[in-house]
Amino acid sequence: MDEKFTKKFESFKNSLAHDYDGTIVTNCCQTIIHVYIDKLYDYQKKVESIFHS
Repeated sequence: MDEKFTKKFESFKNSLAHDYDGTIVTNCCQTIIHVYIDKLYDYQKKVESIFHS
């Protein structure tokens, strides 16, 4: 993953820790589904390919 995405994801992840009423998840649900989950699957594939090489 690129550095810009990693910083953005970390910021988002940290804000979720303080999302006591669910507003951040509600407002950002489409981004989570269509951007972050896909990126995490890509990262998982990359890590698996490194360890299975």
